[in-house]
Amino acid sequence: MAKRETKSKLPKGITFRESKGLYMWRFQHNGTPYCGYCKTLTEAKKALEDMRYEVKHDKYRKEVSDTLDGWFFEWLATYKNRKVSTIRTYTMTYTSIISPVFGNMKLKSIKKEQAQRFANRVAKDYAKSTAQASIRLLNECLERAKKNGMINRNPMEEIDNPRFNKSEQVRALTAEQERTFFKYVKARGDSYYPIYRTLALTGIRIGECLGLSWENVDFENESIWIKQNLCYTPQNGLYLDTPKSDSSIRRLRMKKGSELYTLLKSQKVKQLEQKLKSGDLWQPIKGFENLVFLTECGKPHYSNNIRAKMYRVIKRMQKEGYDIPSFKLHTLRHTFATRALEAGMNPKTLQKALGHSTFAITMDMYVDCMDDTLNNEMDRVALAMAL
Repeated sequence: MAKRETKSKLPKGITFRESKGLYMWRFQHNGTPYCGYCKTLTEAKKALEDMRYEVKHDKYRKEVSDTLDGWFFEWLATYKNRKVSTIRTYTMTYTSIISPVFGNMKLKSIKKEQAQRFANRVAKDYAKSTAQASIRLLNECLERAKKNGMINRNPMEEIDNPRFNKSEQVRALTAEQERTFFKYVKARGDSYYPIYRTLALTGIRIGECLGLSWENVDFENESIWIKQNLCYTPQNGLYLDTPKSDSSIRRLRMKKGSELYTLLKSQKVKQLEQKLKSGDLWQPIKGFENLVFLTECGKPHYSNNIRAKMYRVIKRMQKEGYDIPSFKLHTLRHTFATRALEAGMNPKTLQKALGHSTFAITMDMYVDCMDDTLNNEMDRVALAMAL
């Protein structure tokens, strides 16, 4: 095992991964991340220096892609034209889950049996969504290597589907749990209540909610347009981007007098009052000043702050004896979808409301809920047809 250096002695761009006993080097060039693992600090320094030089001087060739680590980042930079936030997610998934297993292996040496063991392990050790994402990412990377003639066959395409863990995290709140949570939060004047409730009433993603601007809230025509997403990465800070996919740009109905309509009307008034109250302390950031949800000093919200606050509220409710499960902020999106299906919304309509790129995504996420709705509908039909 590598000897660990003290944090203060490690050069910039190098960290020690104690769980693996390896040094990880990493850097970015023109927005593309590069990283790798080495057994010793000396090797990590050299690898970091060499890779920086080759990338900077455009000498990074396929010869350095013999290993999966080398090929992955070339594939990511060349073939995956995605948003910065998506590339960051791919990189984190790869470096934390895939690279420790296959990173130092030659592409041609990865066997079907090893790929199957990897799929089985991640399906057992991680949540279903995380396991599926890592398996899909490895498969796409190796499939491109096959198309490029770097390997004769993709070992991932022949594996059997593993048995995924059922998530212990609640997917959607029941109607009673939803009422309990929002009644509690509203009664205590939680400043994030309008954000929580907007998520539950629309099913939009947290980035879409925080990126919602007043110019896209049309009270006269009773609609809101989801056209941008508030994102954050350590390299770029906060920035506004287009939604996740083309299908994520969508119009949602906001009927006059509805809870959502009243909520946003009230939010507009409160924001103007807060601006006057804050005076010189109201210091909005250029480009973000027209957002629907801003802090007390006029700045955008960080989604992680909202998540952390909600988790604290849930823990407090549980300590006070409320029958409320632990759940994530994204659960409010699933809760909206569940209420919509329970109310009889057509699944294809739900797909459009959620901004899913394909109907298969909607079906995969909510098939259990659809089955429950179908059972209830069949029971009603049976009663109606009874002799």
